[in-house]
Amino acid sequence: MKLARTTAFLLFLAAFLCAAGDFIALGQQSPAKTPSYNDVVPIFQKHCIQCHAGAKPPLGLRLDNYEDVMKGSDEPVVVPGEPKNSSLFLRIIGEQKPRMPRNGPPWLNENEIALIKQWIMEGALP
Repeated sequence: MKLARTTAFLLFLAAFLCAAGDFIALGQQSPAKTPSYNDVVPIFQKHCIQCHAGAKPPLGLRLDNYEDVMKGSDEPVVVPGEPKNSSLFLRIIGEQKPRMPRNGPPWLNENEIALIKQWIMEGALP
């Protein structure tokens, strides 16, 4: 009988410590990082700046530095917090024509699109 109680107690203690360890680990996780221009610029370098850089980019839209991205062309192409109102985002997903990059397919992959969307959604930070 004493052995059964000891075994039951040890099982309870092991379960408690496992649960406590999971709880402690959850508390130590760092919050998701808000993406910045530095996170999306490699995507622009891979897919966009062969056209959207230099002295005479199409429509005057340069994507090779943060200030020019935020300036846009005739109008802003990024509306911080609003990817569905940002022509840059709408063009890379094909909801606004012409779809970008103009030489696609291949288009941006799901992860690249998701990162640009998150960057815009969270304020399009420098």
